[in-house]
Amino acid sequence: MSKKPKKGPSKETFVKGCLRRGSLMYKPISERRRLARRAPNQYECDICHGLFTSKEIDIDHIFPVIDIVTGFVDWNTYIERLFCDVENLAALCKQCHSEKTKIEVQMRKYARAKRKEEASEHDEDEEN
Repeated sequence: MSKKPKKGPSKETFVKGCLRRGSLMYKPISERRRLARRAPNQYECDICHGLFTSKEIDIDHIFPVIDIVTGFVDWNTYIERLFCDVENLAALCKQCHSEKTKIEVQMRKYARAKRKEEASEHDEDEEN
């Protein structure tokens, strides 16, 4: 009996992951980390202003790479927003980053439901 091959991520998910990992080497990311540095291996969170080690700090996009309201638009927009200027980046501790991400996920779910609702209303209007 042969095993089923494991299903990997979709092409879209795979490409997004590669781009995100590649963006970590993008100069504005390291510049933002440098701007948050207060002492050797001490970085200030832009939200709570606590001091954290380099492993406890994430560099986050202030305006999300995938827009909360419109969702994924196209690859050009995704890449442009991912590789942004340092002004659109924030140094956040793991806890603040997690809380910000949780809020964004809730907002995305609401926006997605709203878009579905509007699409179904539009379909009903076309039927009448």
